[in-house]
Amino acid sequence: RSSRVLLVEDDPVTRWLVRNALKDECELMTASTAGKAIQMYKEHTPDLVLLDIGLPDCDGTTVLDDIIAHDPAAKVVMFTHSDDFDTLTGTMARGASGFITKPFHRARLLDYIR
Repeated sequence: RSSRVLLVEDDPVTRWLVRNALKDECELMTASTAGKAIQMYKEHTPDLVLLDIGLPDCDGTTVLDDIIAHDPAAKVVMFTHSDDFDTLTGTMARGASGFITKPFHRARLLDYIR
């Protein structure tokens, strides 16, 4: 079976770009808000979450905390415009499996999916 990936991203253009980059590589689900992301994670338990730090209804690190509290083995990759070292290391300390900075490279997405 192909990997199930949950993309949590509020920007419709970025969602479209990721969907096109991964269309033949995985089963992609999307959420544009923190609330929807947590609900979808609990319903579908994806293999990987690509999680934007800046969401309109909640900070992505709070979503990370909720997902890890629900499933300590979750694979969550932070998806962000920021390359701020403190932010990225802070999310890693909270349980993130890695990070991808935007604009993203398709190869980097595929590395995490595989």
